[in-house]
Amino acid sequence: MQVWNPLTGDLSGSSLGHQTNHVRSLAFGTKKGGEILLASAGTDQVIRLWNPLTFEAVGDPLAGHEGCVFSAAFGTTKDDQLILASAGTDKTVRIWDPLTGNSIGTPLTGHTGQIRTVTFGTAANGQLILASAGTDKTIRIWDPLTGNSIGTPLTGHTGPIRAIALGTAANGQLILASAGTDKTIRIWDPLTGNSIGKTLTGHTGEVDSVAFGSSEGGRLTLASGSWDKTVRFWCPSESTALKTIRRRTPVVGLTYIGSTLAVAEKNGIAIIEP
Repeated sequence: MQVWNPLTGDLSGSSLGHQTNHVRSLAFGTKKGGEILLASAGTDQVIRLWNPLTFEAVGDPLAGHEGCVFSAAFGTTKDDQLILASAGTDKTVRIWDPLTGNSIGTPLTGHTGQIRTVTFGTAANGQLILASAGTDKTIRIWDPLTGNSIGTPLTGHTGPIRAIALGTAANGQLILASAGTDKTIRIWDPLTGNSIGKTLTGHTGEVDSVAFGSSEGGRLTLASGSWDKTVRFWCPSESTALKTIRRRTPVVGLTYIGSTLAVAEKNGIAIIEP
């Protein structure tokens, strides 16, 4: 694992080490007081926490999964408690207190296939929710503090789901985007389970990543990255395509830094201004 300054492209210190096999997921979280934590997870079945500024490990590895951990994500509760979710091949979602290393509640079960992605979002009333998705072609919504599912699974994709993202529209509505091997992107109201608008089509390869960001003027924008070597931008509220940026190799990851987009490709990382 390497930490970069996205504005200069410089490495920030040395590499972070000691994940004993492939790293499949990285996530940043912020503790009370502003201190940053980095979580890493992968095929060694544990989640490790790091101080990305000092390059030191924080606490012991979080263990409990019985297979590869494909995804980890941080969320913050109403009372500013930082929590961590993880999921993978054992078909469970686990919730952790990253500061103590203790698990919160029992594993969340219901998925019938590998879970490839988890993400947190905050509803208009301040409620923290968690979404998970994977090879069973469904998205499940959870209350991460009680472990209860919210509504019924969201269905519609015809292939495994590789990526989900939660964003907040201009009217305060929480919305969810999902994408996967069927080459489509779908927009949902995660609290009602209803689909929003039309299915977004145009990619000619599986879609491995989606991310919400803001364009000039504060309009919510959705970016998607695909094995067809493109990044596509969409207006999720109107179900319309905005632009396409062609890349040299397949796009496997996206994340917004303000209005700037970081793009992970097969041949490296690029920072672009959409």
